[in-house]
Amino acid sequence: MAVNSLESLLARMKRGSITHGWGAVVAFGRAQLNRLLQEQYLAWLHEGRFIPPISGEVFNENRTEFMKLENLILGRPVLSFASSSLNQSFVTLTMNIVAGTYTAINRPVGEGPQRLLSARTITEDLGFRIQMKLSLHQIQ
Repeated sequence: MAVNSLESLLARMKRGSITHGWGAVVAFGRAQLNRLLQEQYLAWLHEGRFIPPISGEVFNENRTEFMKLENLILGRPVLSFASSSLNQSFVTLTMNIVAGTYTAINRPVGEGPQRLLSARTITEDLGFRIQMKLSLHQIQ
């Protein structure tokens, strides 16, 4: 296994460009990158800049039930490279849902009345989160 000591990296850089056609290459450790994201998130909150609360409805396949999500507030972003590989440049972004409300409603086919299935206030300790897979490919 190759060791990237400071001396070996400096020697490699003296032989020519190491950016492989990019303007620059920066390397961060996982913990360092997530700490940077947390600091930016906290700075944005302090400045009053944040993702506005999210609301919407999600239906089941045959549209007989739906879930109404209201005023979801997302927590700090956390990146994971666990499912990444060299030939597929993807990262997983996870954000906890720290507040909001959830309502599940049954909506029968036809003209029958809707029926409340469940409702709850969402708090962070419930462990709900949003996860998304993001591409790290360069976009022109």
